[in-house]
Amino acid sequence: IMSMDPGEEETERLRLEYITFMKGVVSAPLNFPGTAYWKALKSRATILGVIERKMEERLEKMNKEASSMEEDDLLGWAMKQSNLSKEQILDLLLSLLFAGHETSSMALALAIFFLEGCPKAVEELREEHLEIARRQKLRGECKLSWEDYKEMVFTQCGYKRDLAARQRGQVPAPEGHSRCALQWV
Repeated sequence: IMSMDPGEEETERLRLEYITFMKGVVSAPLNFPGTAYWKALKSRATILGVIERKMEERLEKMNKEASSMEEDDLLGWAMKQSNLSKEQILDLLLSLLFAGHETSSMALALAIFFLEGCPKAVEELREEHLEIARRQKLRGECKLSWEDYKEMVFTQCGYKRDLAARQRGQVPAPEGHSRCALQWV
């Protein structure tokens, strides 16, 4: 989103602020010193400060070099190609950090958790993905194509089922997962 490299001190500080922010998002909204919510508000301000500083650094760099040099990331695009205000860009990036983290990592974590209780589903996924990898190797390709994705019938059924359960506010119980996973196909 902002071309920050993992392992750098600034990235690590931002990660810790984000964790504090996330804890406050799911806490009771009590804005008293020391509460998770209060800490989250402070972390949010810090995160927005980092994003704003990145924006200022890029503007300064572009003005000094008098070129159209831009980073190939969302922040660069929003600054260069959109008509968004500074506040809108800050809000967009914070929202996408939140949305990307909560949907992707949570979905992966729950999938791994539930699949552990269903070795048949894991084997079916493994076979499906190995077959696609074999076909790719025969074609001399190493990246997934849209056609490869469309051939992941079992995989697609799994996350379609997961999405439907999430939309209804249901998270499937591990003991019921085996039966449901076998019904995916």
